[in-house]
Amino acid sequence: MGFQRCRIPQCDKPNTNTYAQDWINFTIPFRNDVPEKCIQYDFQGDADFMQYVNHQCSSQYFNQSKVVHCHQFVYSTDSLTILNDFNLACGNAWKLTTVGSMKNIAEVVILPVTGIISDRFGRKSLLIGSLFLSGISGVITSFSINYWMYATMEFVTSMCAAGIYMAVFILGMELVGANKRVLGGTIIAQIFAVGQVILGFVAMQITNYRHLLRAIYLPTAVVLCYIWCIPESVRWLMSKGQNQKALKIIYKAAKTNRVELSSSTLDSMYEFSGSEANETNKVNASKSSPFLLAIKSKVLVVRFLICCFCWFTNGFVYYGISIHAVSLAGNKYVNFILISFAEVPAIIITYFLMQHFRRKWSLQLAMLVCAVVCIASEFLSQYSPVWKLILFGVGKCSISIAFTVSYVYTSELFPTNLRQSFMSSCNMVSRIGAMIAPQTPLLANILPQLPAFLFGGTSLVSCLLVFLLSETFNMKLPDTIEEAEDIGN
Repeated sequence: MGFQRCRIPQCDKPNTNTYAQDWINFTIPFRNDVPEKCIQYDFQGDADFMQYVNHQCSSQYFNQSKVVHCHQFVYSTDSLTILNDFNLACGNAWKLTTVGSMKNIAEVVILPVTGIISDRFGRKSLLIGSLFLSGISGVITSFSINYWMYATMEFVTSMCAAGIYMAVFILGMELVGANKRVLGGTIIAQIFAVGQVILGFVAMQITNYRHLLRAIYLPTAVVLCYIWCIPESVRWLMSKGQNQKALKIIYKAAKTNRVELSSSTLDSMYEFSGSEANETNKVNASKSSPFLLAIKSKVLVVRFLICCFCWFTNGFVYYGISIHAVSLAGNKYVNFILISFAEVPAIIITYFLMQHFRRKWSLQLAMLVCAVVCIASEFLSQYSPVWKLILFGVGKCSISIAFTVSYVYTSELFPTNLRQSFMSSCNMVSRIGAMIAPQTPLLANILPQLPAFLFGGTSLVSCLLVFLLSETFNMKLPDTIEEAEDIGN
């Protein structure tokens, strides 16, 4: 964990950034044996010598009964971060937190748009475009010359990257059969979790944030190969009446897997394609947005609202618990790696839950466990801090399971031509929950147990609302609004 202190112009030599100095004791007040971050003792020496002059660095020139705020700082770490690069300490601390808020705001703004783009122009188009643009903007961010350029580019990068995971997930779900969707979803989620762990190790080695950004975003240049390597979603192509492209992909997949397609299979694909083309023409003729079309269905509206609340709970609780985790003592890189690694077993558990307990029960069980441990942690922690640590880990694991189940379950509840629009909107609501989560520590000033009660309460309400949703276990993905409405009947 890094520390900071005021730069003392009369004592700190120019172009040096040594944190520990012998003269700190008479120039800066201490709190809990650590130098204060934002204040120093008032200098009362010769006003003509406000920069480093050896004889001025003496206790007689510093009034230890009066403190003043400082505007330049020295840091205990050699890492280059936006904190020390742009001087975002103390009075500028709000700028540091604003970067994270702007990221969430960017995602809230753009996620519904990515859904529309994906449903209209294809999963593959959104994926390649998002990766390519986020790679370019990420590299530009690493060359930021001031805070405002960095914050702006971080906002732009977040907008460009917002739809990547959802596009990958839906593309994966639509390329596999009903009996492989859970496996496909958990593999994608597992790779994401492993990616976070790898990021932690990379960040541990590359402590210059500019170099780290380049290491992360420059490899996205390989995305240009995706144009030839990755197929478009067959379901999406057929929903748009692009039969020949869809059949070409199916033939290639069959050849790769050494499977011979029967004539009945081909006939059914053509029949499906024709019906979907008609449905698409109706949508285009009405010139209505996906949501305006879906609003006519009370079943889909209720289903969408319930999913939104569940996703809000996922984002609110997941990031709320994570915020408490990063405040734990210890190496920040190790903490990040451990927190990320905790999702690996959670995702494995998710696979077996959805295979044996179906979608509804899996989601309800995860939400219920999260609710119980969040509330129980506040009662049991008074007996031993170990209990809070254990329950904290269980809560993080259970909400990770709920998040993974929600991705698979939500994708199965809505039709192909509206799927990413609905899921992106649910994800947008999740981002709102993530934006609110950082404010929960402030509620502890009113009642220390209030944040945990909120996490537990929202999880419990979500658990109960899931009773109103239909089970989708082993059912084919719905391709039309009518098929989506009939789920569970």
